[in-house]
Amino acid sequence: MGKKPSYEVLEQRVKALEKEAATRIAAENALRKSEERYRALFENNPIETIIVDHEARITGYNLAKKLSGDRLPITGDIMYRDYAAKHLHDLYSELMECIRTGEPREFPDQNYADRYLYIKISPYSAGAIITSIDMTRQKRLEERLRRLSYLDDLTGIGNRRYFEENFEREWKRAARSKTPLSLIMCDIDFFKAFNDTNGHLLGDESLKKVAVTLKTSLKRPGDIVARYGGEEFIELLPDTDSAEAHAIAEKQRMSVQQLRISHVQSTICNHLTISMGVASAIPSSKVSLTDLLSDCDRALYRAKQKGRNCTHVGVMIAHSYHPLKACS
Repeated sequence: MGKKPSYEVLEQRVKALEKEAATRIAAENALRKSEERYRALFENNPIETIIVDHEARITGYNLAKKLSGDRLPITGDIMYRDYAAKHLHDLYSELMECIRTGEPREFPDQNYADRYLYIKISPYSAGAIITSIDMTRQKRLEERLRRLSYLDDLTGIGNRRYFEENFEREWKRAARSKTPLSLIMCDIDFFKAFNDTNGHLLGDESLKKVAVTLKTSLKRPGDIVARYGGEEFIELLPDTDSAEAHAIAEKQRMSVQQLRISHVQSTICNHLTISMGVASAIPSSKVSLTDLLSDCDRALYRAKQKGRNCTHVGVMIAHSYHPLKACS
């Protein structure tokens, strides 16, 4: 065969170039469509998103960020240094570490500007992408449920769980500071007989009145009262020694009596009364919170043994018995 004419070679080259151009145009169109899809996804993503470069300089943000109500970034702002949560310096360090190592970072419970945010920092070739999900509503619902789980349904004061968690925390704090911690355990005298005669409706109302009386007598923010079970209440008094706790218990005992809730079934008084047990301790290796609780329980039992309507101080600190107070 002879050599092909030059025009045929040129025609083949032209066709090859046309095919190459068509392939390139198709790739460019696909890339453009991909970029448009990415841009649409980025812009319309309901999650607040900010893009930064390798120096943490903000290069873009989406519509959700614009609608967040926050001040919008200014060109050249450094994320977490010039803009947003400037008081959270650790986030800037974490961002730079993410960019340096290529390892993502997550902060599921970040408190910022009265909002709770779930923040995720994800590395990408040109820097990092920061997403923020507003968890404020969920966190507030969780906090509300947590508070409700600590309340006694009937009286509205704290329940046993509330007391136990606070007791453990205050015990550790008292151990660190070497300060006294006191408990007061309170029981309504002859309450079963009161309920049997007057009915549970009046019994519930009386429990509420006693709870309010005990709570309003506590003035310091750290002092708490909780319903411990049935007609029994317990109080936690940080930074309070036995003498101070005894004085508080006596004041409460008299205040309940002064409510003048009729209790004709009582063998000691014509009105509703309470018995009080007090225990105090400075936490140490020789004294546990269980020891203090047990001593308070024994003090209450001793008050009942001695005639009720009185306050007895536990043996861990001092022996103290105050006899029955007269009532009419």
